[in-house]
Amino acid sequence: MKTVAGIVVGFVGVIMLVTGRSAVQGAQSAGDWLSALAIIVAGVFWASGSLYSKYNPNMASPWMNSAAQMICGGAGLLVLSLLVGEPTTIRWAGVTQRSLAALGYLIVFGSWIGFSAYIYLLKHCKPSAVSTYAYVNPVIAVFLGWMILGETLSVGVLWGAAVIVAGVVIITLPESVSTPVVGAARRQLARLLA
Repeated sequence: MKTVAGIVVGFVGVIMLVTGRSAVQGAQSAGDWLSALAIIVAGVFWASGSLYSKYNPNMASPWMNSAAQMICGGAGLLVLSLLVGEPTTIRWAGVTQRSLAALGYLIVFGSWIGFSAYIYLLKHCKPSAVSTYAYVNPVIAVFLGWMILGETLSVGVLWGAAVIVAGVVIITLPESVSTPVVGAARRQLARLLA
């Protein structure tokens, strides 16, 4: 029950984060909601795959499994980019050393190290705890944008981040601590809805 509660809280936090960011940048567009939906759908598929791989173990090397998943994901994204015509819209003049460094950072830390660590943790920890990355990553991205690029943080973004962290805490707390907290939250929600 606590895992479901944590997932719902984290989901609400992601919605708050997206709507809070849109409020800072101006009016929300259909693209904002489509982007948020894409992130949520990707998280659902990722969690499903994680659960499948946890309970249907593959005897191959986890590092080979990780490499195969990244190659398949990259190939799928390449096909999708060709279908929507992205190669024709690339502005090569806009590629800078800073953007190449960002790409390198994402390849090394976001893919090689991050994904390998995720596969390792999935083999040694509960999938519900490991999968909380799907909620935490947007929060980290927002704060990195604020620290490095000087992006603006709104109160809505901060509340969304706090709610996401609360969802992760609910999922990762031991049962002895989380059961009373989730029960109290459920009773409070029932009072509010009554």
